[in-house]
Amino acid sequence: MTNSRPKQTPILPEKQIEIITQNTLKALDKAPRVLIRWYEHPNPFRYKETMRRLLTDRRMTRTWQEIGKRMLKSPKIKHSKRLSKDSWRNSDLMAEQLMFVDRQYFHLWEAIVQALQKSATREPSRGTKREYFLCIAKNANRLARDIANGPLDQLTYEFFKDDDAFLAFKTRKWSVQECEARRRIAYRKLKHWPSLTDLLMAVEKAAQRHAREATTEPRIVDRVRQNQQANHFIRYLAVYFREHFKGPMLGSLANIASVVFNKPAADSFTKEFGKRALSH
Repeated sequence: MTNSRPKQTPILPEKQIEIITQNTLKALDKAPRVLIRWYEHPNPFRYKETMRRLLTDRRMTRTWQEIGKRMLKSPKIKHSKRLSKDSWRNSDLMAEQLMFVDRQYFHLWEAIVQALQKSATREPSRGTKREYFLCIAKNANRLARDIANGPLDQLTYEFFKDDDAFLAFKTRKWSVQECEARRRIAYRKLKHWPSLTDLLMAVEKAAQRHAREATTEPRIVDRVRQNQQANHFIRYLAVYFREHFKGPMLGSLANIASVVFNKPAADSFTKEFGKRALSH
């Protein structure tokens, strides 16, 4: 995975940390402080110039403000707003809120980096996607038939490693325990366990569904290569916005794409595709 952020000590609340470096940035008032500190870290990282534009371009002022409001509407923030009579407990809750928001900004930046990386590769044709998923379905079906009723046709918990078993069952030395002991522990946690062939059949059905959807999925055609990349970027990032912000943020998507790809504010292709990306 691409190293998109430098190694650094855990981020503390804003008033408890001051970083003075040669990379001091004159950022927007509404830009997230945690990303500014990240940018000012002396270690280089990929897409640093992109981050600088996102933190300094005036078009991002309202975007950062809207994103911050959406983050504060998170159920986790509402839960931690219940203040206690003890002032020290209140300060702990406020620090918890700050850390939660900081993590959300980190995740947003990582989503932007991933969208950039995915959009840099040309999107395969519908036929290529369909054949890819049909090949997976065929291989999953063949593998399921080959292992059916054989020594590998076991319940999924039998394939757990010791670390996985400890996380799932809070038990150690999973691999050296007797088969009956593992069965009792597993069924105390879950009443039904699928077999490996069951999972492979589920993979086959999912791959067949993706193959059918590949022939009807919406596509954007643009002869300008950078426009294609920007459109694909919005499409990938729109998935993150739907999952984390619980609603369309068309203006924010358009602004982020315009700044990332150095497009003038008057360009309307980002808004037009944003509408189509968010509708699917």
